[in-house]
Amino acid sequence: MQKKRENFNIAVKTNGRIVRIRSGGYEIKIDIDKNQVTVFKDGTIVHEYSNACLVQNLVELLFRLVKGIPEERWVTFSFEKTVPEARRMQAWILALITNFSVPMRHNPMICG
Repeated sequence: MQKKRENFNIAVKTNGRIVRIRSGGYEIKIDIDKNQVTVFKDGTIVHEYSNACLVQNLVELLFRLVKGIPEERWVTFSFEKTVPEARRMQAWILALITNFSVPMRHNPMICG
């Protein structure tokens, strides 16, 4: 019997220089101008990060995965976990949600 593969699902919305990502009941707000990332759960702030490298790396990886996002509306994307960039984005989102509780080989908070 073949094992069923799950996909990595996210919803993304852009509004000017702010990108929002929804995944797993959390919402991640990326403010490109302020170099700030905020994680929300049920409208409550869970974690806040102020790091230019984190913002740059998240936005670059996101736009490598999804190419273009229409302004002002939520768009849903589903990626197979066999795609390396999708696995990395999933790991980074999980790290944001868990406050980087596990060391990462490719840490988005480090430029380079």
